[in-house]
Amino acid sequence: MVEGPSDQVLIAGVSRWLKQLGTADRDRLDLNHITIVPAGGTRHIPYLVYLARGRDVDKPPVVVLLDNDKAGEEAKNDLAAGGAYGKKLIDADLVLQLGQGELAALTTDNPLGIVGIEDIVPFGVAVLAASIYCREFVPNVKPLVLDLSVEGVYPDPGAPDEGVPKNVGTLSFLEKFIAAKTNIPTFHLDKVAFARATVEVLTGASHDAKAEEKDLATATANFALLLKNIALCQRKAERAESVQKISTRINRAKKDFTRTHDNQARRENVVSLIEGDRQPT
Repeated sequence: MVEGPSDQVLIAGVSRWLKQLGTADRDRLDLNHITIVPAGGTRHIPYLVYLARGRDVDKPPVVVLLDNDKAGEEAKNDLAAGGAYGKKLIDADLVLQLGQGELAALTTDNPLGIVGIEDIVPFGVAVLAASIYCREFVPNVKPLVLDLSVEGVYPDPGAPDEGVPKNVGTLSFLEKFIAAKTNIPTFHLDKVAFARATVEVLTGASHDAKAEEKDLATATANFALLLKNIALCQRKAERAESVQKISTRINRAKKDFTRTHDNQARRENVVSLIEGDRQPT
């Protein structure tokens, strides 16, 4: 479960890209065996996890990916606190947060650090993605001639007398810089379209937007690390759910047996109980 559709597009796209690069199956996502669900906003994630796991007997294995911001932290705390009845819905080690834990090893050109998934996209790739976006939706804006640079787009975290600037993420910083440079205050970089353009750059689908090798290497390392951790959590969740299903099935069988044989039981009744709980291998 991810925060929005742009996360879904980017994760699915880079998973296919890493497969093309020959990344091991365990270190990426098999899109035939996992569903990436956009929650439509961070605040909706705890409720959607509750809908998925808090009501039915059969609970699907769920992994959550959150942004590294205040909203993501609040959602993480809400998941730990449980649903309306304070019952834990998902184990803490199945909740991933960008820039935290194992994902602290992700790298970014954003000097303020990682906030959203766009921050692990190398700056050069992000500029090319913005160029593809503008070519399709805002043809009068040409980012490649605007002298975009890391120093110009991102605020200086160590600027004196200005305090620590708010980290709004690569996409917003890029959007604001292009709007100022072109004198178009309404300029907007759509997150989903930007994610699709990013995948296009990484896969080389756009012949006039070739990324540099060093940027491709950085993107490969970042997304391989991210998908490796998601896949690891997926296997953990599936194993835990498998064990839980077995335990639930055994307890149900025991309860039914004691209810129907409260005074005595024949030997064949016990054999049927044991055989009924066995699963083919």
